[in-house]
Amino acid sequence: MRTGTAGNIAAVIVIVAVCHLAYWSSLSGPFQFDDHWQIVGNRDIRNALDPVNIWDFNPRRFVLMYTFALNFAIGGMNAWNYHYTNLLIHAGNAILIFFLGKMILGRLLRRTEAESEASDPDGKMTVNLAAFFAALFFVVHPLLTEGVTYISGRSSSLCALFGLLAVLLYLRGRTAKGKWSAVAYIAFAFLFCIFAMFTKELGAVIPLIIILVEYFCFWRGRALSLRALCAAPFAAMLALAVAYVAYCLLRYGMLTKDEGHLSIAYLLTQFKVWLLYLAALVFPTRLNIDHRIPLAQGLNADVLISMLFILAILAAAIILTRRKGIAGLVSFAVFWMAVSLLPTSSIFYLRDAMAERHMYFPSIGLFLLGGYAVSVVLNTARSLTGKKRLVPYLPVLALLGVFGFMTYERNTFYSDHLKLWLDVRNQEPDSYRAAYSCGLGWMEHALWRRQEGRTDLRTALLWNACNSLVEANQLGPDEYDPYLALSDVETVQEDFQSAVGYAMQGVYLAEKGKGGTVEVYSRLVRVYFFAGAVNFKNGEAIKDEADKLKEHGGGKEAVGALLQESEEEYENSRRNLLRSIDSYDRTLGLSPHEYEKDDEFVIATEYYYAAHKLLGFYYLDRNQLQLAQMYFEKWAGHMFAHPTKEDIDVAEQFFAVWRDKTIKGTMKQQTQQGQP
Repeated sequence: MRTGTAGNIAAVIVIVAVCHLAYWSSLSGPFQFDDHWQIVGNRDIRNALDPVNIWDFNPRRFVLMYTFALNFAIGGMNAWNYHYTNLLIHAGNAILIFFLGKMILGRLLRRTEAESEASDPDGKMTVNLAAFFAALFFVVHPLLTEGVTYISGRSSSLCALFGLLAVLLYLRGRTAKGKWSAVAYIAFAFLFCIFAMFTKELGAVIPLIIILVEYFCFWRGRALSLRALCAAPFAAMLALAVAYVAYCLLRYGMLTKDEGHLSIAYLLTQFKVWLLYLAALVFPTRLNIDHRIPLAQGLNADVLISMLFILAILAAAIILTRRKGIAGLVSFAVFWMAVSLLPTSSIFYLRDAMAERHMYFPSIGLFLLGGYAVSVVLNTARSLTGKKRLVPYLPVLALLGVFGFMTYERNTFYSDHLKLWLDVRNQEPDSYRAAYSCGLGWMEHALWRRQEGRTDLRTALLWNACNSLVEANQLGPDEYDPYLALSDVETVQEDFQSAVGYAMQGVYLAEKGKGGTVEVYSRLVRVYFFAGAVNFKNGEAIKDEADKLKEHGGGKEAVGALLQESEEEYENSRRNLLRSIDSYDRTLGLSPHEYEKDDEFVIATEYYYAAHKLLGFYYLDRNQLQLAQMYFEKWAGHMFAHPTKEDIDVAEQFFAVWRDKTIKGTMKQQTQQGQP
């Protein structure tokens, strides 16, 4: 591989091109999973000029959330620009791995300090080749798709970007010739460490990674110099991070609201998870977005075997720390992974014991090791002549092609909500999330078929949705979300009695202690409104039928029966609309911070005012003009903030009838009182 500026530019172009080829299929994907509450339903990110709101939403991940706010400012809720940002971050990480790899490998693989500074064309070519293929395999490896294609997985890739920048700048500062150049590089490295910390909790170990790099690249077997003090600010930052963790554990018993407490069972589970991560790097075949790893129940055989294997790897890495060459690189790669997994795969409990995005940054050291292995294979081409020199490249390019194709295919799963979660269900049949998410996916497809007029297929899809959601209820009996989704399914099918029943069960579970009371009451507002609206529409249709029958000389009994049926529908409409309003008022009874920023509540607000409009017409039709005016003006006052032509026409129609009835009522009253 060519060295120098031209070679670097060519390498960067190839890396960016390969990244686009591998991830182009991801750009058409919708928002998935946590994207819905972090982005779609998050009104705090809708103004990038208001960082205080973004900070209040999630101060620990402020930088991450601010990038979402910038995406929203650029393209609103168009998922394409969020995906493309992730693609660019991934390409940027690969480029940083290329340049960082050249610096780290250049020091780790040469035996003496003098040799590392000497002109060694063959050695330099090997290092460049190793760094280049490390970056390429990083770009195309299927295990990393969750950190790129899953929009909320940006927490991992963006934190890695800042972490790699910090390490690279630290190395530049450590080797800079001028004092002030060194200070500037170290200062920017420190700044990017802070950015990483406020992107994801993983950022807390970036200072430890820098100390690790300092040890392997500068300290081993060498006398300490004053330049070693460059690591002092990062040691202080690490000490502060450790002190903060200790404070949280001592004061609250955990690091976040419901995660981060110390758990021996979780620690024992992670020995198996580490092995699964390593296996997925070599054979990335059973990937999914929701791995279900049960917590270890004591020291069983499975746990013991995994523990012994991982401890043996760590012990070997410790023994090899003072070795030069490939042995030192192996030790470095293992420690990079071990240190990077501390926030997610150690003793601090997380709901997701295993997540593929957690390996995004920890895998970098192993990719550098793999890149060196590839360079060793390719160096054998130097001793060959003619076309035989291409032979060593064939298996390497074939493996890159296979991984690239697998990544491209894996990205297609993220293009459809249902496809993504059906894949999880096939691998994790006991996953509550998978059952619930499949139910939502079937519903989504049913609504599409409804728009296409495919009522037969729509019914079958809704049946699948019900089955998945009922199974979700069985897998998560204390979760209210499946009941709300079942309520939506029954609402679509206009079985409002069942819809209300499911929604009320959701209310019960939410009030029982699972949270989400704003969401469930807001859903009740919606269900009751739809029930009332359908009753109102049925009442109008039956009344029109009665009028037509009367015009064509229909019998009084038949007309009377239709009018009675119409009145029953209107009465049911009134009751349901009043229940909708009452459910909304219950939501207002909660503390304001619980509902003001809830997206479901915003939707419910529109139904709340729409219920007032229908009640206005209900009472107008019955000449109860004061009630009609009271309800309709409530809707009109809300509507006139952003009126549409249709709203204005409805308002004019209502007040024209109301005015005529008021005048007639006044004249009738005056006539009865004998007034002129």
